[in-house]
Amino acid sequence: MSMLEAISGCVVHVHSAATALPPSPLAAVHIISTSRTTQQLLVQAYTPQLQQQSCWRFSHSRSCHLLLGTHHEQQRWRGRTHHTCRALPSYGQEEQDVTTVDSDISCCSVHHHQNRSRPYRIVISTGDVMGDIHGAALVQEMLEEAGKKEIGVEVYAIGGHRMKAAGAKLIGDNTGLSSIGLLEAMPLIIPSIQLQLSIRTFLDKHSPDIVVLLDYPGVNIPFGRYVKRQFGCKVVYYIPPNEWLWNTSQTQSIVNMSDCIFSVYPGEAKYFRKAGGHVVEVGHPLLDLVEYKITRQQARILLRIREEDLVVLLMPASRPQELRHVWPVLASAARQLLDKVRQRANNLQVHFIVPSILLNQHHILKESFHKYGLTGCAKLWHGNSKMVMPAADLAITKSGSVNLELALFNVPQVVVYKIDAPTAWIARNIFKFSVRHISLVNLILEQQVVPEFIQENAEASRVADAAFNMLAISNSGCRERVLEGYQELHGLLGMPGVAKRTAQLVLSSICADN
Repeated sequence: MSMLEAISGCVVHVHSAATALPPSPLAAVHIISTSRTTQQLLVQAYTPQLQQQSCWRFSHSRSCHLLLGTHHEQQRWRGRTHHTCRALPSYGQEEQDVTTVDSDISCCSVHHHQNRSRPYRIVISTGDVMGDIHGAALVQEMLEEAGKKEIGVEVYAIGGHRMKAAGAKLIGDNTGLSSIGLLEAMPLIIPSIQLQLSIRTFLDKHSPDIVVLLDYPGVNIPFGRYVKRQFGCKVVYYIPPNEWLWNTSQTQSIVNMSDCIFSVYPGEAKYFRKAGGHVVEVGHPLLDLVEYKITRQQARILLRIREEDLVVLLMPASRPQELRHVWPVLASAARQLLDKVRQRANNLQVHFIVPSILLNQHHILKESFHKYGLTGCAKLWHGNSKMVMPAADLAITKSGSVNLELALFNVPQVVVYKIDAPTAWIARNIFKFSVRHISLVNLILEQQVVPEFIQENAEASRVADAAFNMLAISNSGCRERVLEGYQELHGLLGMPGVAKRTAQLVLSSICADN
């Protein structure tokens, strides 16, 4: 299914043949299709019921289509069993009291929100820094869209300060409760349970109309099952877990509880469709964050670095565990890389820039500059890391979303992944965890484009060698091959405007049922 297949896109409510259609707030249902065949399928399937109400009509448009004809689904919705026929339009005309298609959002809008006794309640749940960033963008777009269409909404957030700053009411602050690894998560279990209990108490008094989950599967999957069971509300998964890449154990849970999955990768969409999920491809939200990137020259002026100098980003952590395990490898590799560069081009000035996300860990990074021999050539960057990425010739980085960010900025990178040894042993020997690649760039392209060093292979000397080969002065050709791979990747991530499209789909879905 495509982006047109919104959660309720354009939904024709039809009770089983034994019952007549109940009085509907909709005066008409407007279904648009390029194929007369698909129109006939709808007519054949639903004409008896629809004719009883005289509330249907078809129109023909070359720019619209029904992807899979009709999709019949019997579901329990607010205590009432009904069948839905999902018609998937992308274009149309707006009318009073009619389910219509808004031409710029590829889904339906229903204009009955004016008479509601309370605003729609939207809950967004995430659990790490990047989720909070994407959640904030979604909150901002939803509030703007709701304002334009005069839809009353209340947005509640489970996440961090960014969503709060964007206009959501923070009902659960889970800053610092995200971790990598089993042992690292142990101290966070009780605080996480306490937070969830507090959130559930709040929701018991403020039942949601829709819950939007962003990644964070360890918490969001059980939370999604809970709200679905407890409130019967819609649940959508925006940026679903990377089940399709390395773990299939939770796939059916995700599919069963999600009214729709907003997919960010083509391979991901294919995977969840095959598992039976309703999927809308919205594109990757990182595209929005880099759409208005500054130039290399502007970034270097900001850093007060000359055009001819060499700039290397060291990106160790968005979690404390990563700082402990990954930073020593990155810092040691940086020192060895510095020596290699000076041997090849002694007059080349090298700058190591370390974007610092963890505000309470600045002192650890600063103190380590002296330990690893980086004093005078390394400095912290306290602002938005995207402001310095355009200035970089190379990045040595942890794994994660940052790999995609660097690729979108065309910065060659070397990826390091390391966790504590006991957790790694448990993952391999008990859970049989095994992956071909760890970097999202390589995972999505299904081949090794950027060098990556995992666990025991994450040795500073190996990382330094790979990093040097990524520089133009090495004449190795590695840099060019990586940049070619990036171009292929760019074509798989969609188009900018992801947060806006997703916000419109969320609002349209809750309006469609009222």
